[in-house]
Amino acid sequence: MAVNLSPVGGVAAQFFNNNGVPLSGGKLFTYSAGTTTPAATYTSSLGVSFHTNPIVLDAAGRVPNSGEIWLTDGVIYKFVLKDSNDVLIATYDNITGINSNFVNFTAQQEIQTATSGQTVFTLTTMQYQPGTNSLTVYVDGVNQYGPGAQYAYVETSSTVVTFASGLHVGASVKFTTTIQTSGNATDAAVVSYTPPFTDSVTTNVEDKLAEVLSVLDFGADPTGATDSTTAIQNAIDAAEGGYGAYAGTGRTVYFPTGVYLCGDLEIKFTGQRLAGESKYGTWLIGKSGAECVIKVGGIDYAYPVGNPLRNTNRRETIIENLTIDYSNIDNDTESAGIRYQSSYGNSLRDVVFECTDERTKSSWALYFGEGCYTTVVESVTAKRIKIYSPTADAPTTLTFIGVDSSYVDIDNALGITFLQPIMQSRVANDYGTYRMKVVNCNSFTAIGGDWEDDNAANYMYYFDNVLGNVVSMGNATSPFQGGYAVYGASGITGKRLLQDDKTRQFEYREGTWTPVLSWSDPGTSTIVAGSRGGTYVKNGNLVTCSFYFDNATFTNGTATGSLNLTGLPFTAATTGTDVWGGTPTLQIGYPTSLQSILVTISTSTATFRKNDGTGGAIVVADVSGSGKFLRGTFTYQCVN
Repeated sequence: MAVNLSPVGGVAAQFFNNNGVPLSGGKLFTYSAGTTTPAATYTSSLGVSFHTNPIVLDAAGRVPNSGEIWLTDGVIYKFVLKDSNDVLIATYDNITGINSNFVNFTAQQEIQTATSGQTVFTLTTMQYQPGTNSLTVYVDGVNQYGPGAQYAYVETSSTVVTFASGLHVGASVKFTTTIQTSGNATDAAVVSYTPPFTDSVTTNVEDKLAEVLSVLDFGADPTGATDSTTAIQNAIDAAEGGYGAYAGTGRTVYFPTGVYLCGDLEIKFTGQRLAGESKYGTWLIGKSGAECVIKVGGIDYAYPVGNPLRNTNRRETIIENLTIDYSNIDNDTESAGIRYQSSYGNSLRDVVFECTDERTKSSWALYFGEGCYTTVVESVTAKRIKIYSPTADAPTTLTFIGVDSSYVDIDNALGITFLQPIMQSRVANDYGTYRMKVVNCNSFTAIGGDWEDDNAANYMYYFDNVLGNVVSMGNATSPFQGGYAVYGASGITGKRLLQDDKTRQFEYREGTWTPVLSWSDPGTSTIVAGSRGGTYVKNGNLVTCSFYFDNATFTNGTATGSLNLTGLPFTAATTGTDVWGGTPTLQIGYPTSLQSILVTISTSTATFRKNDGTGGAIVVADVSGSGKFLRGTFTYQCVN
């Protein structure tokens, strides 16, 4: 404990009564400044042994034993001296230790505008200590201190100032004071910070630190010893940002390195990002009794009228750089480390899921439920993945890139793609007899990757009622039954490619492309996007394209025909047909009536059609106006 010698009775001091007689048996009480809250003092500079409170003086009126009084560094004290009969002799307030480094003051001011003849001013945002010369008063910019001042005043109370004569109407009256802060660290709001860059702008430390919203700011425990759910949820709820029409969207919540015990965290805002300091350095430990560690979507949030997000369930969240341990959450088929439901446009990357007994668990590392669309999972280790909807609102257009897993269960889904997966089962039959179970799925694609199983009797896939295409081009490095084998392949329709030649090489390329949005016959109509772009992954003759048009303006005119997307990175192998693999849907964010659309491929053009049972063309009236956005992913077969 850092301590400083007290200026009151500090060392070898002797106390007397008002008659000059040594204060035998006198009592010295110590409190926090301005209060009656007892404050500890110490017997020596070691800051270990406490004095009694009160300190009872010896027969000579001196501090007993060591004869010294030491005060906690940075703490302000009040001393009250009484005789042995508790009769008050003196009070000494606002006392700090000698050479204490507590010398910090904070400036305060308040400005008021006088009414005609006003003499009494009541302060509402500050206080001062009357009679200490701590208050300065300016009228119309002139200091009113001392004799001869135009407007003499009286310090009536800590919040009231009274002028001797009335002020003129509109007079600007400024009151200033300084107060000693209550700790030995200055308030961050009054400490300036100048970034070390050319033309940088000075701010203060408080604003600089608030640029990053950390869960530690809300009291989360990085040791994992106590439950941090409330603290983390408070941080998530406070992480509101956005600008203009998108006010009320989310900002980043940062998890410094540590272990955080939590459960059933709910992401509130669209566009929110949860980010750990490092994938293996930041752990979220699911607590007992929780259904999930993190839930995304399925939570109503009333955005204001006029906000493009109003009445939508989109989230567009990002979760990254975390390890999530779901060992202790509820062990049932609905529970998961992260569960997505009724949301789209999400991104999950660089996340590891851990579970001490995952081979016998009913819960999942990662769960995608009903109403999940257009989500990308990249560089994630999740040994148990569930994609399922009990309703017609099936998970759609989910893309998994470089995912390390052991068992994937897909039931009632649409447009599921695995690129370069790592499917491993190191222990015989520990995850069942197949690595992927695909049931009731329209358009399933698995491209490349490594498939390993230590049991030669096991299978890569189990298929049942799979419409569209089943693609496998990976490298099986362990003794699967029949190499690239399929079990239960009844009900598969559409084109199927099962490649069991382990030495055959397929071209793999990835890059960017520039999508162009136009009408078949544009006439006088125009389409201008605030930003646009696209990426692709080509594996063999399969091309998976992603694209976006943000903040687009569709100007009505004389356009006719359908809405087309041109500039595809590779020429299509077939023309006038739906995308290779059936009819996966894309997501159009606005208007809501066109959230699901179909794509027809023709050479280098993708034509959009309504997914309403008619397959009709999208016309000018369907998407006219400003603030539109169109995003999606589709796969087609190209000319090798």
